[in-house]
Amino acid sequence: DREDFEISAQMWPTLLRKDITFFEEVLPKLEKALFESGRFERLEDLLEELHEKHEKYAMVPVSLAALYMKKGAVSKSISILEEERKSSKGNRAVSIKLASVYLAAGREKEARQVLEEVELTARGRSGSICGVCGAVSPYPLNYCPSCSQFNTFKD
Repeated sequence: DREDFEISAQMWPTLLRKDITFFEEVLPKLEKALFESGRFERLEDLLEELHEKHEKYAMVPVSLAALYMKKGAVSKSISILEEERKSSKGNRAVSIKLASVYLAAGREKEARQVLEEVELTARGRSGSICGVCGAVSPYPLNYCPSCSQFNTFKD
């Protein structure tokens, strides 16, 4: 409230290291404090540290990927989100962010596949996925319309 950004830039990371559950509330304040204090470059290191320490908390890698997107490191952003998506099956925030990064990278097909999987999950259906191209179908199919292969869909 006093806009003492130097102190805030030190205190917010300390809080997050002790209790990650405040992450979503604290992150905008932390970003502002780091920016105003001229230490914004520390955000990447802190997010990397928090990601390593709190592997199960999906919003940290989502935020880290967003930071890399702002920096133009699209492939690094995709790598983080793909890895997180494998380890935290079904996390919508990770999947949606990955789809948006795919779109930004011009990878529309992958974005569509991720969003179709999110939709299936939201409907409570698992659907089937083509083992060759990754196409998603809410129904089991014998033929994949995307890659023209037979008997490739798995539940």
